[in-house]
Amino acid sequence: MSAPGAVAAKIHDVYHASASHATCLRIGPKSGKVMVSGSEDGIVSLWALGRTSPVLTLPGHASSITALAIDCLEDYTVVGCASGPIKLWDLQQAKVARTLSGAHREATTAIEYHPFGDFFVSGGTEAVVKVWDVKKKASIQTYSSVKGGGGAVEVIRVTPDGRWIASGWEDGSVKIWDMTAGKLLKTFTDSATPVVCITFSPFEFIMAVGYTDGRVWFYDLESFTVLSATDVLKTVPKCVEFHKGGKEVIIACQDSIQVWSWDPLVRHDAVAVNWPNIAEIRSLEDNKLVGASLDQNMVGIWGIKVDRLKPYKTTLHPNSHEPPPETHVAPPAPPSKAEPPLSAPPKSVLEAQPNIPSRNITPSASRDNLAQHQRETSAPRPNSVQRIQPMSQPPITKRSSFVGTSGGETPLNLDITKFTQTGKKRVSPVMQHASASGSGSTTPDALSPTSENELLTALGLRNASMTSILRERLSVLQEIRAVWDETNVRPAVERMVECRNSGVWIDMLRLMNRRAKVFTLDVAILLLPLLNELLFEVYEDYIVEACNTIKLLCKSFGPLILQQLGNSFSSPGIDISREDRQRKCVLCYQKLKDIQLTLSDLTRSAGRVGASVRETLVELEFLG
Repeated sequence: MSAPGAVAAKIHDVYHASASHATCLRIGPKSGKVMVSGSEDGIVSLWALGRTSPVLTLPGHASSITALAIDCLEDYTVVGCASGPIKLWDLQQAKVARTLSGAHREATTAIEYHPFGDFFVSGGTEAVVKVWDVKKKASIQTYSSVKGGGGAVEVIRVTPDGRWIASGWEDGSVKIWDMTAGKLLKTFTDSATPVVCITFSPFEFIMAVGYTDGRVWFYDLESFTVLSATDVLKTVPKCVEFHKGGKEVIIACQDSIQVWSWDPLVRHDAVAVNWPNIAEIRSLEDNKLVGASLDQNMVGIWGIKVDRLKPYKTTLHPNSHEPPPETHVAPPAPPSKAEPPLSAPPKSVLEAQPNIPSRNITPSASRDNLAQHQRETSAPRPNSVQRIQPMSQPPITKRSSFVGTSGGETPLNLDITKFTQTGKKRVSPVMQHASASGSGSTTPDALSPTSENELLTALGLRNASMTSILRERLSVLQEIRAVWDETNVRPAVERMVECRNSGVWIDMLRLMNRRAKVFTLDVAILLLPLLNELLFEVYEDYIVEACNTIKLLCKSFGPLILQQLGNSFSSPGIDISREDRQRKCVLCYQKLKDIQLTLSDLTRSAGRVGASVRETLVELEFLG
């Protein structure tokens, strides 16, 4: 067992604007560094990691805050109360953007944003799940518990591809709803205690569910079967987060943090943590987690170092005697139950498009249809869960490593002679002559610069060259800044593409990713070839930033591309704007397919590159 102090520590405490108790909290899905919390007096507070006072305070709710969610870009938050309407807040302008009256007859108990951003899902105590269209200000789908059972909706989550809803209920059941078909796919009834948390793997069709009886169950969503379940933990598992490597989950309990793998079922580590009521955990960069706990009117911010946990520890003390991992036998899968059909299925939020190729790894409710599709594509049906290539396999031969950044904390072990004129160690004239005549040996000392003055001269020339490069880069950025206009960034993007400088590209992409509203279809068409080029760079930061932009473009324009490619225009007359929009969507679709092919060669890369590539491929699944 790892030492508690080395793994998790409280960063600081933050206090609500009033003395009322904090009731719920959510961490932003994009950065993991912003969060919103609600209190009993109807006040919502927005926090930023590292600050002890709220960035925003959002009052005006009729009753106690019972549910919260933040959109994928961290621009909006949806707030549900014990009674009254659901409110959508614009965090940039600190005002209510939408008020949805008549959301639930009673308390709103769970809210989750859709990955595409224009929809969210809510659940209430009256055993109803609703899908909301933010633009239409209305509910477009309603799912009710079959035969009125289930009790209150405790948890709602949407699959990473945006097609399925998982709802956890008070009676312990977990229901999977297909928004495309507008129907119930499966109900899991493996526990009779309320559901606490639901999480999906970003790499494969695995769902983890935590219950108040202290167990976490793992389900295969391709075959709708039970994979395994943990032993009864000492306290309730409040949060579950899949590790970026894709093989384990990190479970935050009321008194500890644990690491489990599900196939085979193994507990790798368990560390005692004295957090009073952990509300959520979220992955950050550099193999860290941020957590938030609720304690009366106070929110505690916690930092968790994952690399201090087994099996992620890189080194162990030679005298340490770590106990072996605990292996558990998975319980037998319960018999499946047939699901009665729902009457009058509601209209789908993501209606299937007939002209778009079916997605290669999209879950299907019908195992026969899936088998038929695989026969048509000459792909054998897997015997178990379809998985991304495991991280243990050797990296791709195309590029074995990437140049990372230290963040200023650790040296990069650079060789000073790499910065000389030739970029490699220089040989003195004496040793050149000895080597040519066959006498002597070229030892490391022989390959060193002949004198300190020679090395300093070489470094001076390299410094002048680097200064010239940076000046040129600054000059291009100044030209782009001169034509930058957030209402129309196309001229700036065109100048950015013309410069053919990958450093400038990354500088601009970092800026644009923080201002997602500047992206348009025209800008996307210009950027996509450039992003494909950046995926061939050797620098980690370049590839990761390119992946971030690709994911943002998918979330922004994915639904529109599918809609335009799936429409069959049979109306009379000519609609130039419509045809132009469809042409742009076709171009984006083709360029995204090229990027998808490039990324497929990088799926087995390790570290930040591999994690970013796999996350991006998940976003690109809508292409088929």
